[in-house]
Formats: sequence, structure tokens, C-alpha cells
Amino acid sequence: MRILRTVLLALPLALWGLAAHAGGDAAAGKAAFETSCGECHYEDDFSGESEADILAMIQSVKTGQVEHKGEAGGLSDADAANIAAFWASFK
Repeated sequence: MRILRTVLLALPLALWGLAAHAGGDAAAGKAAFETSCGECHYEDDFSGESEADILAMIQSVKTGQVEHKGEAGGLSDADAANIAAFWASFK
């Protein structure tokens, strides 16, 4: 199961690697988090994870590769990058 999760996280990272490298805006990510994710997630749910790994996970959820309770499919790529930057700010 851990290997499957790693593969599922690595695939979107490969596809969206340039976006992950560019980095997001953590302040904008906080607002997007509160609107889209805050009902179910805590701000520090992914503390210690890299921004690139978090973005890959969000992209996996957006594309339906990873089952998710919430509605993340409607996030723009910019919102996803910003949320990843926000979550990565919790070290």
C-alpha cells in the first residue's frame, strides 16, 4: 500500500514538476485552504512535507487518482500550488 501511495504521488509530481518548482503564494494559499479544505483539514495536517510532495498529492486528488472525501477537482492549478505553499509553511 505504501508503494502504491508513493507511485500515485510521484506520477503527478512528474507531470506537474515545473509548477511545483515555481512555488506558490502561501498567503493566497491560506485563503484558498479556508474556502476549499478547511472544513475537513487542519492547517498543519501536512507539516514536515515538502511543497512539491503536497502539490503532487493535491494534483492526484484533483485528477481522481486518489480517493478523497471533499471536492478538490474544482481547484485551479494556481490554488493547488498556493495551498501546497501554505501547508508546506508548517515545518
